[in-house]
Amino acid sequence: MGKGAREHQGVGVRLEARTDLREYDTRLRVLVILFFIPLLILLGRLAYLQIIQGQYYRQASIQNTVRRHTIPAYRGTIFDARGRVIAENRPSYDVYLSPDLFSQDPEALSLLQSRLALSEQAMQRIEQATTSGQRAELRVRRDITRDQVAELEADRLNLPGLRIQPTPHRHYPYHDLAVHILGYMGEVPSHQLQDLSRYGYREGDYIGFLGIEEAFEPILRGHDGIERYVVDVHGQVQTHEFAQTLLSGFQHVEPTPGRNVVLTIDMELQQILADAMRNYPTGAIVAVDPRDGSVLAMLSKPGYNPNAWTGRLSEEEFERYRNDENTPLFDRAIHAYFPGSTFKIVTAIAALEEGLIGPNDTLRCDGHYTYGNHRFGCSRQHGHGEIHLAEALQQSCNVFFYKLGERLGMERLAEYAVALGFGERPGSGLPNEAPGLVPTREWLEQNSPEGFQYGQVLNVSVGQGDTRVSPLQLTMAYAAIANGGTLFYPRLIDRITNAEGDILFQYPTRSRRELPFQQEYLGEIVVGLTAAVNAVGGTAYESRLDYLIVAGKTGTAQGTQVDHTADEEIPTRERTSAWFAGFAPAQDPQIVVVVFLEHGGSGGRDATPVGVEIIDRYFREILDYDTEIQAALARGNTRELEGLMRLNRPGSQSDSVRWSNWAEPYVFGHFPDRPINRLIRQWNNQR
Repeated sequence: MGKGAREHQGVGVRLEARTDLREYDTRLRVLVILFFIPLLILLGRLAYLQIIQGQYYRQASIQNTVRRHTIPAYRGTIFDARGRVIAENRPSYDVYLSPDLFSQDPEALSLLQSRLALSEQAMQRIEQATTSGQRAELRVRRDITRDQVAELEADRLNLPGLRIQPTPHRHYPYHDLAVHILGYMGEVPSHQLQDLSRYGYREGDYIGFLGIEEAFEPILRGHDGIERYVVDVHGQVQTHEFAQTLLSGFQHVEPTPGRNVVLTIDMELQQILADAMRNYPTGAIVAVDPRDGSVLAMLSKPGYNPNAWTGRLSEEEFERYRNDENTPLFDRAIHAYFPGSTFKIVTAIAALEEGLIGPNDTLRCDGHYTYGNHRFGCSRQHGHGEIHLAEALQQSCNVFFYKLGERLGMERLAEYAVALGFGERPGSGLPNEAPGLVPTREWLEQNSPEGFQYGQVLNVSVGQGDTRVSPLQLTMAYAAIANGGTLFYPRLIDRITNAEGDILFQYPTRSRRELPFQQEYLGEIVVGLTAAVNAVGGTAYESRLDYLIVAGKTGTAQGTQVDHTADEEIPTRERTSAWFAGFAPAQDPQIVVVVFLEHGGSGGRDATPVGVEIIDRYFREILDYDTEIQAALARGNTRELEGLMRLNRPGSQSDSVRWSNWAEPYVFGHFPDRPINRLIRQWNNQR
């Protein structure tokens, strides 16, 4: 090969090497680009995550370790008039579980079930929550025992995500004694949860049911606090110092306790009511101070255990309450019934005010009254003869009031009944108060099967027919008669205080209306009521007291039209109901008591002894006059006794007394021409 050829060949070799280098460079650039592009993407992603989204992911990371729970507020305490605690908070422990931290090991779930005796439904709920990784806490058990707390603490490492929360739990130290006044606590019903969530209620929260607990729920409830804490991957709570490095802002917000409620009732008197009603299974008693409308005590029987309903109510207990034919959750004190002859004060005052009869006028009773084709009987088969209004009240003459009712007519009788507070809710503030029923001609035309009949007014005039009144309504009406004409709203709440006891609101005395009745006519009613207890022939005469003038009216509600004289042979549900409405002392009333014995027999035989026992024990035990009464009785000094009876009850702050001894002339027989007054004066002189 020649030189030229060799040179040409060398040049070709150099060109090929250069070409290879270019190809190498190209490949290298491609490799560099392929390397740096992912790197740039990675760096960009890191920059995005660290710089742009850094705060977001930091918070998300913290949230995986930071938990938050509610600190329940202490519910306000309820006191009686003398400062006794009647609804309080006791310490208890609730168990919560964070499903996302809880082990899915079946042994852990089995251990939890054995420690807390969880129901099958609760176990299924926990399994579902742990499987889905739910972060929201579950309350798995309320109010566990101290032994259960100790066992769970010992098993803490085997039960990750478990938390034991000290929680105030409602407790009623007097059990069922005032349960219908107080009510009870229970979980928020699921159908109300959506509406109540706007007020901060959550699933599983407790809320008041019935009584004061329900009526004053917003005042008693308080506001929950908040606590944030840090847990590790096993759900164990970390130290406060470590938590501070992760948490910014608040870690703990104290709960605000609810307000306290002070009632006007006296639990000692409440117990006296329960004792007096010991022989009767169902009924109600109300005791009121007629000077200001304060409710001194109020009992409905039977009751129920509010501690069981608030806490661990077993299925057996629930079924027993639900199937009890006496309906223990039912408040008979504010429900309406046939009033019987206790309603005759309405007919009496209406006839006097309308000028249909005067105090000295008489009507004749022959033992029955025929109206149309119907024969209306009287309480005395052979009649009472010619009697005055006060005597008709004393002896509870039906015929006398039939005749007055016929003259009055349905509309005028209803007008006076409404004036005395019947047919409208009393206004105590308790939920579910019944307005009762005062029938009118229009109402009867629309609701009575036979429509309006003129003879129906005769039944209404003696508290039968369609008339319905509650024991609380009747008490307030008799209080208005006793105090000279002021119809008060029942005053059940005395004041609201804060946790330190400072008064935030003092409930005033509230007058519904001043009755437009003449004092002379009110006095005539008092004369009749006084004679009913203290004069021979009175329907309550057998229960009179030897040291105290009690005024009152008996009533036997013939709702079933069954003769009460054979009660022992009659099924309970078919027996008549017994009433007594009375106040004392008659000349200066300090207490009004109404007794209602559902299917309890006769007003004079059954209800009156109950009512008089309460009045007697009120003065002897509550007002602590027993020593003075015994000494005055031993000396035979009735005037000294009357002085004792006029003392105000201890602790009374009322300045609402608008009269003093206005009824005394009527009570002590200053009108000698009146037979009824002579009887009362004779009794008073014999004491």
